[in-house]
Amino acid sequence: MQLPSGKHFLYESIAARLREEIASGKFLPGERLPSLDTFSETFRVNRLTVRKAIEILRDEGLVYAIPAQGTYVRQVQEAASASGTGRAQGAGSARHSARKSRVVGLLSQVLVPANFGPYHQEIIAGINEALPEYGANLLIYAVGMMRPEELAEIRDSAQTDAMIYMGPFDRVLLARLVRSGPPAVLVDFEARGLPCDSICIDNELGGHAVGQLLLETGC
Repeated sequence: MQLPSGKHFLYESIAARLREEIASGKFLPGERLPSLDTFSETFRVNRLTVRKAIEILRDEGLVYAIPAQGTYVRQVQEAASASGTGRAQGAGSARHSARKSRVVGLLSQVLVPANFGPYHQEIIAGINEALPEYGANLLIYAVGMMRPEELAEIRDSAQTDAMIYMGPFDRVLLARLVRSGPPAVLVDFEARGLPCDSICIDNELGGHAVGQLLLETGC
């Protein structure tokens, strides 16, 4: 890929190209950037050079990183505020504003191979089907790779507009997360006394209904 010309270090040229692509709307707010490997192949440089370019954009407030997830584009208004300049308000700023999307975080301790299954896939599929109607993107947190004390900080760094907490949680940790964060809802878990709604599956009633149906059909 052709990089900007002039007396710049290579990583500065890459940062300039990515800055232009963010401003033009190629990478939208809330969208995850391609991996370091992908950028390395695109720009024909090593990963370290790409990493230094991404660090420039992060220092400017244009992007943010989530451990074990990737690097994401900030909302335009937040990027301009974080950088202290209008750099992000380039030629594509109007398109950015028109396409501004919300970010809904999904944080769960069951999203690991040992616990995850079709049941959880159905829940996540339902969430994904609903979000486009509200112009929102889903951001999934790999809790198993984070320390409990880091969760609130990582969630806040992603600038989430709302949170979904799915499955069983330590109640003290969950209370701290809900009370310190954006509007939240619990899925498949109930925690009384918290300022949020919860959606729970009545497995006992469901099992009774299945058994009753089997009896009624002669099985």
